Amino acid sequence: MAALWNHQQLSLKQEEHQQPGYPDSCPSISSAMLLQYLPLPGEVPNQFLGKAAVGMLQLLQQQPCVLTESGQLAKPACTLLPSTLLRRPDGRPLISIEWLMQGLPGVEYVHPSVLADSSAAGRRAAAVLQQLGAKVMDSKTLVSWLQADGTCELLQQLPAAERTEWLNDLFTTLNMLQMQPADSPLSLADVSTWRPRLSAARILQLSGSKQLVSKNDAGQQLYIWDWSLGSQQDMELFISPSTSNGTTDSSSASATQLQFLDPAILSSDSVGVVQRLLGLKRVQPEQLVEHFLSLQETGDFTDQKHLQQLLFVFRNCSKLKADAAEQQLKSRLFLRTGAVESDTYHRVNLAYAPLAVGHNSIPAALADDLTAAGVHFLHVQYRDCAQDANIQGGSELWGWLRRLGLKDLTRAEAAKHLLSLYDSSSTRDSMTQQQHMQHLQFLAAAYDERHITDQQLQSLYVYSEQQPAAQAAPAAKCSQLRWPVSGWCSRIMLAQSIESQLRTAGWSFVHPCYHQNLGDERHAMRAMLFRAGVQQSKPLQVVSKLLELHSSSKHQQEAAAALSITAQDLVLLQLEYLADSYGKVSAVVRNQLADLCQKQFRLQSSSGEWALASKLHLPPHDSTSRDLLADLGQSGGGLQLVAADFAEFATDDGQRLMLTKLLGVKQADTAVVIRAVADLHSRSSDVLSIQQRLRHLGYLARHASVLQESESLLSLVQQSILLPSSIGNYCRADQLFLPLGSHFHSLQEDMDAAGMCFLDSIVSSDSSISSAGVRKEVLDSLLTVLGVKRADESRVVQYMMKLHASGRGTDTASQLAHVHFIEANWHNLNDSTKSLVRKQLQLRLQPPIDRRRCSSSSSFSSSVADSSNISEGVDSGSDAAVSEEFWAAPSSMYELPAANSQEWSLQGTMQQAGMKFLHTMYGSGENGA
Repeated sequence: MAALWNHQQLSLKQEEHQQPGYPDSCPSISSAMLLQYLPLPGEVPNQFLGKAAVGMLQLLQQQPCVLTESGQLAKPACTLLPSTLLRRPDGRPLISIEWLMQGLPGVEYVHPSVLADSSAAGRRAAAVLQQLGAKVMDSKTLVSWLQADGTCELLQQLPAAERTEWLNDLFTTLNMLQMQPADSPLSLADVSTWRPRLSAARILQLSGSKQLVSKNDAGQQLYIWDWSLGSQQDMELFISPSTSNGTTDSSSASATQLQFLDPAILSSDSVGVVQRLLGLKRVQPEQLVEHFLSLQETGDFTDQKHLQQLLFVFRNCSKLKADAAEQQLKSRLFLRTGAVESDTYHRVNLAYAPLAVGHNSIPAALADDLTAAGVHFLHVQYRDCAQDANIQGGSELWGWLRRLGLKDLTRAEAAKHLLSLYDSSSTRDSMTQQQHMQHLQFLAAAYDERHITDQQLQSLYVYSEQQPAAQAAPAAKCSQLRWPVSGWCSRIMLAQSIESQLRTAGWSFVHPCYHQNLGDERHAMRAMLFRAGVQQSKPLQVVSKLLELHSSSKHQQEAAAALSITAQDLVLLQLEYLADSYGKVSAVVRNQLADLCQKQFRLQSSSGEWALASKLHLPPHDSTSRDLLADLGQSGGGLQLVAADFAEFATDDGQRLMLTKLLGVKQADTAVVIRAVADLHSRSSDVLSIQQRLRHLGYLARHASVLQESESLLSLVQQSILLPSSIGNYCRADQLFLPLGSHFHSLQEDMDAAGMCFLDSIVSSDSSISSAGVRKEVLDSLLTVLGVKRADESRVVQYMMKLHASGRGTDTASQLAHVHFIEANWHNLNDSTKSLVRKQLQLRLQPPIDRRRCSSSSSFSSSVADSSNISEGVDSGSDAAVSEEFWAAPSSMYELPAANSQEWSLQGTMQQAGMKFLHTMYGSGENGA
């Protein structure tokens, strides 16, 4: 039987190699039919034949008796019964004879003719072959073939598309096999048994690589991509470089490497088998975040890849299951910063959002300068991506980054950083004027909003007016410069002239770029620069500096020469500036300016000398006053008047007001001229001629109202002006009387003797009045104002009493004239004068009658007549013979009795009795007493 089997199998082999046209004479018997006749143990009941059957099996097991698919005879143990389960969708075997032999050398499929079909004969043949030692394609064989190096080499050499297609079919088949019953030869239901063995099989094709690896080779970093996270392009972002270049092995796997199973080798149905049989997992968002962070920490990335990975994480941030992942991003995320060509990365909490997407209203033009100052703005690539219409959630991207720590630069921070550029000469020297002005415009607004302090502004440098701003960097500290005078002076040309003067005194001004052509921004700019240290050029500061030029004539001349103008023009410009500023400052500042100027400001006088303005006067408005001042000057008096140029300057009311109020220049008005007259008289009265005195009196007479309005001025004139008296000396006006009238003419000498001083008549003469240039009544009015008194009846009588009290003027003629004057004007005397007369007037007594001569009435009458003749002897000067006892007060006297009356005869007796009688000379007929 065995010989027949071998012969038949050999015949089949020969048939396969027989050339056409040479038919074999031996009949053909199917291998399946021959296997029908090979008894199996237990099928032969006869003991003898049973042993023969076993012997035949044993004999065949050692003989190459099985025809293989390759056409060779092979020992049964080297053959493999194929399985219909290992078929590809198009019916082809999953593992061809060639692939089987390459993966498992020495093992071949049994020829299909041996197995015939799936009929009973075929099943009988399969059972016999298994009894002979042929293997059935089971799970173990399949896994062994998959693990074989030859298999890996075979698959690796396949074209990529063909290999991918076969692997897809393989995992589809494996998916089916894991669902086979446990008793099925190809069942992979026992995961614990087959996972370790399948994990060693290099049947996994990595995405982005032609390399086949095993689960064990890939380590713990091999995952199945989760399509809910993104597309294949997204997956490729996280493929490690060592994987993509085909060099992945277990030794290179690290925490920074991720590997993904090629999605092409898996169908939607076969993903589960990879997860179950190989233990592969779908990648989690947290793992991708960790991988992303690890790559950036090792620097194993490109700028574009880092950006795409960041955007991927952003799109899947809502799928992160734990806050820990977001915390990791906050503490470890690096973002690209700087300009377009920059490749610098900084932690997210040190980076700032681009100005264009910030909420801080900082001009984007400042971005480069802020970057130079150390601000790490995100690279433009992030902004471009956020604006890309293909990227969803562009505006949300900034919100997510801010949540992770990205900051928006505040205006206060921006101002601080911009100011830091001025701390170093290296950054300052490279600055252009355009940059600098952009800085200041922003800083001015920031200061106005209280984002920066005065102390921070102290580091600012600016352009001085001497710098060519267009070609240079700002090089002056603010504290070294001044704001232009034009900031307060509305007249530009005048302001520039004053600035030129101030430059000669050492001032330096800021460049015009800070105050010209800035519009409404100039106010904020000026306020900020003042706080930064630029000093103001307010009138008080300007005048204080200009006064240094007045410290000496030398300084003044030098300043004028430097400006190619005269000293007078220099001062005139200063006066114009003061006049322009006077109405713009407060009352407090005016007082401060006045205090400075009146102590230091000098003007040229009419004599050509420079003197303090407060010591000078503006010329009077009227020619009479001017002429008088000229006359005073010739006599060594008068006033210091300002020079003609400055006097002409004062013709304007506003400018004159400034000169008088601010500089203290006095207006030589009538009162001032009068004081000058008084001053000359008090100092040099002895050198003044009568004609000069009369002209002065004439001026005073014309302005007597001014004297009357000022008590102090009147008092000064009264004390200073001396008038000629009738006795040839000069007296104050209040010591003089106007000459007596015609009805007082007989008393003139007596009043002189009594000490009554009269004004010299020359003052009221026609020629004097002509010299004074006023009418007589006007001059008389002035004399009255000055204190010259008019001698009325009471005044004359009072001086009479003085004369009588001094013992002078008691001669009979004078005394009689005085009595007659008093008697004639008694009703015109005031009460005090009447009382004085009653107390002091002494009248002559009637002499007593001599008894020896008056023995009869006739003799008495004759004696009376004799006594009456005394009056006739008044002119003879016989008063010396009269004793003082013959004078008495009128109140103690009696009138003489009427002549020839009874009382008349008793006169002597009454006199002896002590009665005093008024002398008869007072009662003479001619006097009517």
